[in-house]
Amino acid sequence: PLRRLIDTADAVGRDDASPRQRVWLSDADAGVRYWAALGLRARVSLEDDDRLALRAALQDASPVVRIEVATALASHDEAGEALPVLVTALHDDSREIALHAARALELLGPVAAPARVEMQTVLTQARNAEEMGDTMAMFVRFALEAALQP
Repeated sequence: PLRRLIDTADAVGRDDASPRQRVWLSDADAGVRYWAALGLRARVSLEDDDRLALRAALQDASPVVRIEVATALASHDEAGEALPVLVTALHDDSREIALHAARALELLGPVAAPARVEMQTVLTQARNAEEMGDTMAMFVRFALEAALQP
């Protein structure tokens, strides 16, 4: 899959890549699907087929792919379907997954506003976990504090 990974990552930002990125969203390799979602998120605008492929990928088996797919949709005016996926990931038992979701919400800026209550809840949990020595919780806290800035 290394060649597919390289090709998929290389396609990010290329104007002619969306048909391939839609196909790659169904690839057997989660890394390829991740880069396909990232590539679609980077587009200035999405075609209807891009949106359909991304919506279908919201159910991906990989939480990392789901986060990038949700971020792509939220970045292109489809926060209604996307934010619940990010909030679910924010509550994941894996701090790495929670951090990825927290950072995605932070980068979405005002688009993430409907998730403020959930972000505040997880921020409180992260602060408590950090006090107990959980260093990954500190990074979740950083991202959520930034996301919750007025």
